[in-house]
Amino acid sequence: MVKAISWYVIGATLIISCAGLKGYFNTYYNAEQYFIQAEKIRIDNRDQLPNSALELYDKVIVKSNTVISSYPDFTFRKNAFLLIIQSYFYKENYFLSEDFLSRMGEEFGFDDEYQFWFAMINWKKGNTQSSINIFNSLSTNRSTIKELRSRSFMVISEIYNELGNNKLSMENLEKAAILTSNKSEKARIFFDIASKYFSNLNYQRSLNSFTEVLKNSNVKKDIHQSNLKIIQLHRVMGNNDKAANLIKNLLIDESYKSIYGNLEIELAKILYSQGKYTESKNRYVSITENYPNTMSSAESMFYIGNYYIENDRDLKKAKEYYQKVSDENNSSMYIQPSISKIKEINV
Repeated sequence: MVKAISWYVIGATLIISCAGLKGYFNTYYNAEQYFIQAEKIRIDNRDQLPNSALELYDKVIVKSNTVISSYPDFTFRKNAFLLIIQSYFYKENYFLSEDFLSRMGEEFGFDDEYQFWFAMINWKKGNTQSSINIFNSLSTNRSTIKELRSRSFMVISEIYNELGNNKLSMENLEKAAILTSNKSEKARIFFDIASKYFSNLNYQRSLNSFTEVLKNSNVKKDIHQSNLKIIQLHRVMGNNDKAANLIKNLLIDESYKSIYGNLEIELAKILYSQGKYTESKNRYVSITENYPNTMSSAESMFYIGNYYIENDRDLKKAKEYYQKVSDENNSSMYIQPSISKIKEINV
């Protein structure tokens, strides 16, 4: 009888323990999943953090706090601290981020991860040079894990970009891209590098970097945009045949349907650069018919207007098309140039 009771007690204890184990694993897992979702939104919207991401970071903080306060012996306790530190950081609440970082340091030591987030917070609080020194130390330390070294190079790049030192910014961004072994991270960094080189008119380096994006990315949007930029680069570099062949291949690929209008625009520009003005104009007209009320149709209206000025000297017809630009798409970058052209025509 005593033996039976003992086994009953042991069994009950095991059930309770397993239930507790499952509870804190589930809580931590939920926090981690919320964080992954928030990070994806943050990365996709780099200029401004949407409310959906802020709400997810709040959920991360609540769940991770539960892990820290309720399960002191949990294996991933330090990870829970890091989730909170990062969530507060991206919410721009640097003082609470620093508070949890101090607690993590006291409990787990002042290791490389502590140093990284200490430098991140101090940078945002205005201590730029001391933060650069820490990031430089982390990025050049061979004993620091590669991903943390890569992230340190990235932050150094961002700091120098803020300071207006484009050369050092690009150098460190390229070091980050080369060092990381995470393919999606590598693709994202190379996309930034390529875009900056494109803006600075360094076309060959931009082309090389967009090619690296294609090698490493599995994000449809980035692959589409990289192919489109590669086409534009070949066109401005005079490689019209390469650009035209790539366009033709993509126009028969259904997965590129969302950028068909952009591809047709590039083809029209190639035709114009080859002196095939009427063919180019006809291509723009077909874009307005096949992709109405889009950025592509708005841009096409602008170039059709240009055609009537430059080739037919038909100012009335040109004005008619310039006026259609804003009707096609009120977010088009060609609205203001069209307004300027209309003023010139009126004069």
